[in-house]
Amino acid sequence: FPVTIGFAQLIALLQYVSILALDIFWSSVKVARLVLNPHMPIQPGIVKISTQDIPSDSHDTDLVTALSAHWITITPGQFVIDIEKTDQETFLYVYNLHLDSQLPTIHDEQTRRLKLIRKVLGYD
Repeated sequence: FPVTIGFAQLIALLQYVSILALDIFWSSVKVARLVLNPHMPIQPGIVKISTQDIPSDSHDTDLVTALSAHWITITPGQFVIDIEKTDQETFLYVYNLHLDSQLPTIHDEQTRRLKLIRKVLGYD
């Protein structure tokens, strides 16, 4: 079936790819600095973050969750270890190599990711 993409979706897709590439680059630099440090100052941990979706259409919610989990997992230093789905919301359990430095911004980053993913998919 033919796929049609609007101009706004195309711009969002370009933003998505650009921001993802930058996230991968900067995360790689941070992880390399942590690992190369002789004291290896890491503080690993797991954090539960929301996909901020209220399921209206299960398929759409699953796709947004999967793309968000992909973005997190492809970024060095963190990965999704579990997904919990409730009646109201879906949560991702994310392992972080250095939780203290990422904890203050992790929810804001998730909100940014989700907005961009929804724009790419044409949901917003």
